[in-house]
Order: sequence, then C-alpha cells, then structure tokens
Amino acid sequence: MQKQQAQFIIDNFLKRFKGEFVKVDAKDLPVIEGMLLESGKEFNDVAVELLEKYGSVDRGGLQKLGMPSVYAEGNNVILEVGYPLNSAQIKYYDFINQGVVGHGKGKNPKPKKASGKYSFKSTRVSPLMADALMKWAQRASLSVSADKVDLSKTQKKRRKVGTAFKESGDKKKLGYLIAGAVKRDGIKATYYFDEAVKKVFNQDFVKNLEMALKADLEIKITSIQNGNNNS
Repeated sequence: MQKQQAQFIIDNFLKRFKGEFVKVDAKDLPVIEGMLLESGKEFNDVAVELLEKYGSVDRGGLQKLGMPSVYAEGNNVILEVGYPLNSAQIKYYDFINQGVVGHGKGKNPKPKKASGKYSFKSTRVSPLMADALMKWAQRASLSVSADKVDLSKTQKKRRKVGTAFKESGDKKKLGYLIAGAVKRDGIKATYYFDEAVKKVFNQDFVKNLEMALKADLEIKITSIQNGNNNS
C-alpha cells in the first residue's frame, strides 16, 4: 500500500473523531485495525491477480480467499488472511503455491516442471482425479469464446485444453491422459501466496502502521480532551 493511500485511510478515520464527543477505549486501536483490514483486502486482490497471471485459475476456488479479520490476543493485534480453516481450498492451495514434484517417468517427461515442495504419493492415476480433470477440460471448452484474441495466460490454457476436449472422441480417456501428464510432470510452483505476502506486508506496510499508531494516539488525546478519559 502506497503512503498516499495509507494517509487517505488515516485521514478518513480521524474525521470521525474530530470536533465531536466519541467514546474510545484506551485499549482500542481503530486506525491500526482499519489499516490492517485494508492491507488484508489488498493481499486478497494481489493473490487473485497472481493466480490469473500464472494461469492457475479453474472454477475460481483459489480466488475465493476468506475475508481478512483483525482481533486482539493479549497485547497483540492479529490480522488473519488466506483461506478459512474449514474451506476446501485450505487442503490444496499450497500445492499450487509451492508446487508438486512429478515422478518424471513415461513419454515426453518435462523435468523442468518436476520441482516443488510436495510430491505425489503414488504414480497411479485414480478414477477420481481423472474424472475431475476431464470435467475441468469440459469447463475449459465452454469458458473462452472462439473469436476472442487478446487472451490472458489462464484463458490461453483454457482454450488449449478446451480444444483438446472438443476434438477428443473419448472424453474419459482424455481425463486419464491429462491426469497422467500431471502426475508425470508435477505441478509447477507459482508462489502466488508467498509472493502476495511479500508484495503487501513489506517495509511500506510497517511504515504505514507507524503512521496509524500516531493517528491512534491522536484519537486518544482528543478523546481525553473531550472529557472521556478511559486510561
């Protein structure tokens, strides 16, 4: 978040407390909390942009990050971002983030893609995986209009897979072929989540929080001057 954006958020918060009597608890940090929430929303936006950039979007599951939340725990103010603990995405997002090593066996392996933090437990393609990838190819065949020219990386991937689905005489076999290629070559790491963290929660983020803390102190002083000393 740029300094100008941070200052805009701070000014908007301060307007709520100037020239009027507002109850503010001495333990509250409304500007910091607001700044953290805005940074959490920015993190979501950056993560979605990176997913699209790396062509890692299917039905949008990974794009549906949880709403950021801010809460106090002891003397700490905590910002939570990412996927809800009970979500489907929490089970697989890091495979796309940090990659899965392929077994590298079979025809036309692509060893450059066979890198990542994780690895498949088995070289065997399960019917469930094959069916899921067949349905993915089917969705891809319907997602991009034939006359569209200016395509993103995700759209190019969808068109390629969608074309293969339309031309395939055996859709079920296609699912197994795609799944076999994924097991062989692996899932290339995108680091979309890690990169989003670095892009948003950087030195500018720290400086913005320092500005927010000063604003919260100003609110406390204003509140005390208005006769509401909760210290």
